[in-house]
Amino acid sequence: MREISCWGSQLGMPRAHRHDDIEVNVVLDGQLDYLFGGRRVTIPAGATYVFWAALPHQVVATAEGSAAGWLTVPLDEVLRWRVPEPVITELLSGAPLLTPPRGADPTGHYGRALDPLGTVQRFADWRADLASADAQLEQIALLEMAAYLHRVLRVVRPVAESAESQSPTTLQTRSRAAAMATFIATHFRDPVSVGAVAASVHLTPHYAMQVFKEGVGMTIGGYLTQCRLAEAQRLLITTRLTVADVAHAAGFASSSRLYAAFTESGLPTPASCRQLQLQAAGWPMATT
Repeated sequence: MREISCWGSQLGMPRAHRHDDIEVNVVLDGQLDYLFGGRRVTIPAGATYVFWAALPHQVVATAEGSAAGWLTVPLDEVLRWRVPEPVITELLSGAPLLTPPRGADPTGHYGRALDPLGTVQRFADWRADLASADAQLEQIALLEMAAYLHRVLRVVRPVAESAESQSPTTLQTRSRAAAMATFIATHFRDPVSVGAVAASVHLTPHYAMQVFKEGVGMTIGGYLTQCRLAEAQRLLITTRLTVADVAHAAGFASSSRLYAAFTESGLPTPASCRQLQLQAAGWPMATT
């Protein structure tokens, strides 16, 4: 259920993906360039990036010699850690959050507690503790992770989009794919056709599908469904809308299509998803 992983240098991910976790990326050296929910974001060395991974995301480039670590914690686990509701609401809104780089924290809260090198070393320790058969070590690791995440969320701020640095051919493909992903991320609540997505970047539908698949690693329809799924999950947790209203607000043609999308993604039913996550957070139950 819980996954803590570390890695050194990383090339681009071959496709966008999603998972129902809060994800923390810590960049030690170089930088990571992300395509996140239709946005291009650069994470510089010394910074920490926090986001809700239910939105489609993909590392599209790294600087030579880049090194980083990541932590992923299931959303229901994070909710049990009693993160302030406004912070969770901001994360679920799809806003990627970034800490100041080393030495650039005006609040003074960063300090050694969030030092990137020490943090990645702790990630490895926590991973070992959770993989052990020692229940006490596992509990200690979870308590330490909770405290760490609370510290990070005290200093993170929304991050702006940034341009990518790649070869002209790759840049053109990435730029077109990113522009189409942005169009989808902006219009997914409405009926969206492949033709409309293609027209947004002045391509034919057939060529647009090729460019999108090459740049993002999935189909236009698949990306559209993932955006709608993330929005439905957000609405289930943060509003009292009925499931039928959630389906409509997230862009699904019907409640049955919403249920089918949840099933195809391995999620519990929308009502169960809402109940489980609100119970984990200890928030008042919404109507279903």
